[in-house]
Amino acid sequence: MAETWTTLFFGTGVIWTAIGMRSALLFALGDPDATAQQGAFAVLERMVDGGILLALSTTIFGGAGGYLMRVYKSVALGNELQQHYERAAREDSTNMNNTLERIEQHLTRRDDKDVVPRTSTG
Repeated sequence: MAETWTTLFFGTGVIWTAIGMRSALLFALGDPDATAQQGAFAVLERMVDGGILLALSTTIFGGAGGYLMRVYKSVALGNELQQHYERAAREDSTNMNNTLERIEQHLTRRDDKDVVPRTSTG
């Protein structure tokens, strides 16, 4: 569940950044004739006034918050989570070993049936 909340935190930051960037660009480029005449510095100034810094701040906030949540999860659940992963890996290894042993037993029984005793003719 913690991973879901972390992903939502990152996602919210990205979505609000996109919304803010769109708003800032629409504000800056809203009047194409004026934009072309005023030049790049005026467009940049209008983007700042339109909220591009706030939009970029949501990226920083979303990223920092998401990474802090991951760190918290690692600290709070790290040891238990590591033990869980190790148990799951051991279980997988045990299942694989059991399967290989059954295959080996099956092949051994099959080979025993296929062996025909040799009789000496002499």
